Amino acid sequence: MTPKTKYFKVTAKCGHVGRGQYIPINFAVKAYTASEASQKAREFPRVKKHLWDAIIGCEEVSKKEYKEILKINRKDPYLKCKCAKDHAFIENEEKRIVRNTKHCRRHKVEPVKNMKYRKALYELGGRRNSMHLCYGED
Repeated sequence: MTPKTKYFKVTAKCGHVGRGQYIPINFAVKAYTASEASQKAREFPRVKKHLWDAIIGCEEVSKKEYKEILKINRKDPYLKCKCAKDHAFIENEEKRIVRNTKHCRRHKVEPVKNMKYRKALYELGGRRNSMHLCYGED
């Protein structure tokens, strides 16, 4: 017996709105399981594929809700954009943008001058804050 196709609403992080920012979009997907629906949604255009947490949520919905999501996405001006410059013409897009708190912090690494410290840094796997364990405080 073949499994029955189900309807899912998959919420994904969509990009081209700035570094460390995204727009959550609901996609309507037909699949047999929730994990298959998530994998299909990850392949859609605009979804941030390089993030490990690109899929925010996945839930099963009725056929009526599935069609409503498709209708909403057809009218969405963000999904109709051809390039990143077209975002300037979308009204109220700033209200939809969410700051991604997990990926916004970047650590600046200072160059190491002494060869002794370079070797210790390499042995510790690049963790500069744990060098004082080997060589004491500066």
